[in-house]
Amino acid sequence: MGRFKNWLKKEWDDAGAKADAHVSGDAFEGVLIVDGQVTYKGQAVALAGARATVETAGQIERRVTATRLVALGLLAFAAKKKRDSRELYLSVESSDGMLVAAIDPAKGEAARQFAARINTRALG
Repeated sequence: MGRFKNWLKKEWDDAGAKADAHVSGDAFEGVLIVDGQVTYKGQAVALAGARATVETAGQIERRVTATRLVALGLLAFAAKKKRDSRELYLSVESSDGMLVAAIDPAKGEAARQFAARINTRALG
């Protein structure tokens, strides 16, 4: 039983490390905190006094496709296909500019954690 317990603990620790890798202290989805700056795709703004936010745009649309209309007839209007057009953005505003990074909507929680980390570090 001891070996299983050790293995389980290692797996648990590894899973936690992988989750933390998404939001490592200085990087998330291409946004980096380096040398007192926040950078993304060649843009850079000062970290001191910066304010990071996570913003959403878009919506989930429901539509009827021609295939569904042929296959289901009038019932196709009750079984509309979902299309996810949500968008998520991490924006960092500072005294010397602003940068905006598009983020996968599925990573919203991690994006908010990283924004909080930027805000904390921006306070000094």
